[in-house]
Amino acid sequence: MNTKNVENTKPAFVGIDDGHSDVKVVLEDGRVFKFPTRIAHGGFVADFPGMETATTVYAVVDDANRETLYTTHQFLQDTECIDIRFDGYPKSDMNLVVVQNALVNAGFSDKEVIIATGLPVQNHYTADGHINTELVADKVKNLQRQVKPSGQAMAKIVKSYVTTEAIATFIDAIMTMDGKKSELYDRLTSEIVAVLDIGGKTTDFAVLYEGGKIVDKKRLGSLTLGILELKDEISNYLRQHYKLSSIGIRHVESLLNTGKFRYGGKEYDLSQELSIMKEKFVRRIFDSLDRKLGDLGDVDAILCTGGGAALLREQLLSKYEGQAVIVDEPEFSNARGMLKTAKFIMKGV
Repeated sequence: MNTKNVENTKPAFVGIDDGHSDVKVVLEDGRVFKFPTRIAHGGFVADFPGMETATTVYAVVDDANRETLYTTHQFLQDTECIDIRFDGYPKSDMNLVVVQNALVNAGFSDKEVIIATGLPVQNHYTADGHINTELVADKVKNLQRQVKPSGQAMAKIVKSYVTTEAIATFIDAIMTMDGKKSELYDRLTSEIVAVLDIGGKTTDFAVLYEGGKIVDKKRLGSLTLGILELKDEISNYLRQHYKLSSIGIRHVESLLNTGKFRYGGKEYDLSQELSIMKEKFVRRIFDSLDRKLGDLGDVDAILCTGGGAALLREQLLSKYEGQAVIVDEPEFSNARGMLKTAKFIMKGV
């Protein structure tokens, strides 16, 4: 991953899926970055003499010019991390820090950028189906606040858009990185399409008609259930089974990806235990979706995206056989759709 400062003479467009599990970043040239959404109060990192240190400590400056320190990096332990699964997160210090951390470490320190971030469906829309303009405005304002990265300058956000998670993945699926119609365009714009975005905190869903021009208000919303639930279960299992006081996300991610857990110089094969936990999680997701969406027999295609689509690919293809569509690198689909929205739909204005 090359995080050398990006050379740009005009503002660069950047898509930022600022999720509760990871922050995914997509640049105009197609490069992608992923940063775990792990943040703690205070500055936990010391400089290493003679070495270039990663930017991980940030000072958020309030209206009275007071500074509050935060640290964000993948090696923070569970017990150190702030639980960001609360309603005010999109307009919080923590959201500001993780977005700036993603921009700075993707090479945009002291660079001008036009960004698009997202909100879960349940937050982006009000109960009557209208866009929550107050929360959207609050999030845009929050990202304009001052924050000081250690040893770096903050990225200069000259324009900020807020998109709808799940809907952004639909934009990604029908549009190429240069703004042209994708191979999926005809299928997804001529049929009734459901979008399932299995993210960190939530699973967002929407049913779209006429190429996304009409959104079915009755089948639009979010489940407060995402991959973080599965990661929490894995973390709890490891702590209890191996009598650990705390554990880092890298151990959880490693087990999720390989079925193996390495600790104290030893490696343990937990693929069977992982399979049981995944199956239990899948049942919860599918049962909840069935209650919310009902019969999807009228839907021609079900676009499955998010980190959960990558992790649960086989289960999704089996449940929605003949309907499921999973794009390449589905965990970056929201961020790609956000970039395309800012650049080709809003056009930076």
